[in-house]
Amino acid sequence: MMKFEIDKKVSAQFLRVMKEAPLKAKKAFEIGLRRCGDQMRNEAGANAPYKTGNLKRSITLRVEGVQRAIVGTNLVYARIHDQGGEISAKNAKYLTFKVGGKWVRVKRVRIKPVNGKGYLTPAFNKLVEGDAEKIFTEEIKKAIS
Repeated sequence: MMKFEIDKKVSAQFLRVMKEAPLKAKKAFEIGLRRCGDQMRNEAGANAPYKTGNLKRSITLRVEGVQRAIVGTNLVYARIHDQGGEISAKNAKYLTFKVGGKWVRVKRVRIKPVNGKGYLTPAFNKLVEGDAEKIFTEEIKKAIS
C-alpha cells in the first residue's frame, strides 16, 4: 500500500492556492478580454475609412465581466462601411447628392465595404484566428505564476 503525506505547511499553501484560483482566473479573463477588445478597437480604427475621423473616434470598447467585450460604434453609417449594402430612397423618389461638383439623382446606391473587406469585421477575424488565444494564455500564465 502506498502512503501519501503532505506536511501542514504545504497543505495550507495548497489550500490557499486552490481557494484563490477562481478569483485569479476571473481576473485573468477580465484582463484578457480587455486586451483583446483594445487590440480589436485599435485594429478597426487603423482600417476605418477616414474623411472627418468621426468613425474612427466613435469605435468604443465596453467589457462586461468575464464573458463579454463589446467593440463597436453607434454611428448610423458605420455598418454599411464595414459590411457594404444598398441605400434606397425612402421619403422621396430619388436620392440626391453631389459627386465631383455635380448633383446626381438615383433610386439606389450600392456601397462596397471599406478596402473590400470592411474595418471592424477583419479586426474581429484577425483576433479570433490567432491573437485571442495567445492573449488569454499569457494572462492565465501570469495569474498562476
